[in-house]
Amino acid sequence: MKNSNLKSLLMPAVVLFAVCLVWTFLLACTNSITAPRIEQLAKDNALAARLELLPEAKDFKRHEARLNGETYEYYEGVDKAGQTTGFVFTTSANGYGGKIKVMTGVSSDGVIQKISILDISETPGLGMNILKEENIGKFAGKSGTLTVVKNKSNPAGNEITAMTGATVTTNAVTTAVNTALDLYNSVKGGNGNG
Repeated sequence: MKNSNLKSLLMPAVVLFAVCLVWTFLLACTNSITAPRIEQLAKDNALAARLELLPEAKDFKRHEARLNGETYEYYEGVDKAGQTTGFVFTTSANGYGGKIKVMTGVSSDGVIQKISILDISETPGLGMNILKEENIGKFAGKSGTLTVVKNKSNPAGNEITAMTGATVTTNAVTTAVNTALDLYNSVKGGNGNG
């Protein structure tokens, strides 16, 4: 009788172990098939984002730069002749809802071409409004060190008007863009190429 009870107790455990083993094998096989495709898709999306920020570039060369003790990866955009058309920097800063990751396209003469928000978790209806073209577009054509101003309908050269109710978000994006501009100055000064 004891043998029968032991068998009835062990059998479900053995079956469960076998099922888990089979599922683990199937998941590993699926991952080995899909992982390279996912990696390639991520590379394609990153290239498309860089091309959107620097459309005159035909290729990008990866580099590293150090700024304030931190290492940043950046891309140098080049045309068909291999001439530099600009740079793409990915930086981040703390917003209201967490880190905001920004990709900034800077021309070879230090002017912001365009920015793209890569990662953001701000308040819907307030901070998330930074994703609207009217707010992202405020950065294009600016250079130097940017500052955030409130309630100013016609900001001066390097000023960015804060979004109503989302000054923290505007400050965070501006800080990330300023870091990109600092990296540009470091790279152009010869201190950042890696």
